[in-house]
Amino acid sequence: MWAWLAHDLRFFRAQRGLSGDAVARLINCARSSLSRLENNEAKLDEHQAAVLDERWQTGGHFGTMLWYARLGHDPNWIKQHEDIEAQASVIELFESIVVPGLLQLPEYAHALIEASGVSDADGVLERRMARQEVLTRDPSPILRVLLTESVLDWPMGGAAVMRKQLAHLVRAPTAARRKATVSRSQ
Repeated sequence: MWAWLAHDLRFFRAQRGLSGDAVARLINCARSSLSRLENNEAKLDEHQAAVLDERWQTGGHFGTMLWYARLGHDPNWIKQHEDIEAQASVIELFESIVVPGLLQLPEYAHALIEASGVSDADGVLERRMARQEVLTRDPSPILRVLLTESVLDWPMGGAAVMRKQLAHLVRAPTAARRKATVSRSQ
């Protein structure tokens, strides 16, 4: 929906024979911002949509598109999730199938990622491990985790990997606090 909205912004502008500068002035933004809107690198806001609908007499087209775009699936949702997670003061996780990514050891995570059939397993693993740095920042977030027993019973990566992962789960809260304390004292 966001891509469609960006397309329609460019289409309606071209249909009316307007320059980027003219539309940028209309919606009160820089020409470069309009370019980002038309390339789906930025998101149209409610005020901008209302101005376009009123001036171009679209019958509420941009406002309606904006409403649906906000409801729809964002294919880059993981980036938004990671940004929120990185700033959170409290992280609460519930997992019924696998160990949460923030608590996965590399061996466990690698086995899980490979089992999913992802083409760039090493890249996904690197990003997942980087996310865990949030647990050692200062101040570290409060982490609350609820796991179902099936998480512990599913032997991801084999018995040796699972033993190591389970031992890590037992130590994880203490290890995160210890790393945070060491980084504060240095």
